Amino acid sequence: MKNNQIKTIGVVALLAVISAALQFSTPNIADPDSFYHLAHAKIYAERGIFYNEFPWAQFSVIKNLKADIWYGFHLFLIPFTFIKDGILGIKLAGAVITFLTLTAFYWSFNRLKIKWPWVWTLVFIVAAPDVMYRLTMTRPHNLSLALTLIIFALALTSRKKWPILPLGFIAAFLHSALGWLPVLAVTTVFLIQKLRREPAGWLSIFYAATGGVVGLLARPHPWGAVKLTYIQVVEIMLVKTKNIPLLFGRELNPPDLDLFLKNILPATTVLLISLIYYKTVSRKIYDAESQQQKTFLWAALPISLFFFLITTLVARRSYDIFISFGLMSAALALTFYLKPKPANPRRESFVMSALIIAVGLAGLNS
Repeated sequence: MKNNQIKTIGVVALLAVISAALQFSTPNIADPDSFYHLAHAKIYAERGIFYNEFPWAQFSVIKNLKADIWYGFHLFLIPFTFIKDGILGIKLAGAVITFLTLTAFYWSFNRLKIKWPWVWTLVFIVAAPDVMYRLTMTRPHNLSLALTLIIFALALTSRKKWPILPLGFIAAFLHSALGWLPVLAVTTVFLIQKLRREPAGWLSIFYAATGGVVGLLARPHPWGAVKLTYIQVVEIMLVKTKNIPLLFGRELNPPDLDLFLKNILPATTVLLISLIYYKTVSRKIYDAESQQQKTFLWAALPISLFFFLITTLVARRSYDIFISFGLMSAALALTFYLKPKPANPRRESFVMSALIIAVGLAGLNS
């Protein structure tokens, strides 16, 4: 077995242990929505996967539209409904979701040839208290993020774009309200490649969009799901612009100062410092691999900045996307810092030690 394979197995095992530890380190359930999601999955298990009634939500539009925008996610949860202890079922499902998310994060960073992808995965876990908190939730948004990162990396690195089609389908099938994320990611890649006068294929956009549309419609009562998706993505934002207070979903509000300082400022600072390092060395590096990684960086950066604005001005629930692509940009920038030849082991050890210390300090803060 090759060293790289052994390393990958070791990293995957570490992420599995971390995922289990995050879930089972406390008897509490991180988010009450988990109970709803498991209950809805249990309805499908008991009454069939095409059952679309949900009369229990008497004061929700879900009752009237008889649709499920998390249909694929609820099907995913069905095996966990057979566990008699519902709390255990939620936690096991959450551990699997956390593991898949962290593995996707590691895979995408490794695919983009980022230095020390496993370290950056650890940084992501503790980059902000609320990121760690959201990682423990048994909700579909983590899987949406994971699929978006994979699709983004494939759009940049793979000659064969067709895998984006099924991945885009799964993303929308799991959570239709976030099914547009892969389309945004691959469209950004396309535009950056065009601006940098590199070969840019429109097939990534076609596959992501087609998969997303099919994933949205592949459920009982698809038109109702379209309406629910519109309500979640558009109508709630329109309500916010009219300064009408929302009586639910604190994550739909911008962060206050304390939340900004704890959850957003540290990652933003790391990103800015990394970009400064990148600026000092990038012009000195001209090899083909480095030019490719510059494209990676310039594709990740606008996505990060876009979700930074969404997070700070509209809804703070976007910060895990901001931090994911922000750390990706920072990691790519620091990869450039470590590139100049001859290799400098002392410098690399210093940077890696600094990252590990940052992980520890962030963990204490979390």
